[in-house]
Amino acid sequence: MENSITILTANLPFILLLVATFFTAHTLSQGYSRAHMWRTGLFWCGAIALFAATTLGDPSCVAPFNLGEGNCIQFANDGYEPTIYNRLLNFSLFFGALYGAFALGVVSRRK
Repeated sequence: MENSITILTANLPFILLLVATFFTAHTLSQGYSRAHMWRTGLFWCGAIALFAATTLGDPSCVAPFNLGEGNCIQFANDGYEPTIYNRLLNFSLFFGALYGAFALGVVSRRK
């Protein structure tokens, strides 16, 4: 039971992002043509997936030196360096899931 709660808690932000993507596409598709919505979704889902792929493996700051300047004394770097394959897989996962939720939101609109 503890393992399933941990998995749900770890994936909750991603699940909420998918739900928000679906409802945003469903709501906004009322006033725009489907072709415009497909292009817009392609751009935004691609941008979010590209951001997720490029930030994969970046260490976070554990002990900031000066918060105003963005300096850091110690990074939480465990030595993980993602390969191109890892970044491509991460991009594909995010883009596929986001664009799938977006497509369901656009298609499910009422006429």
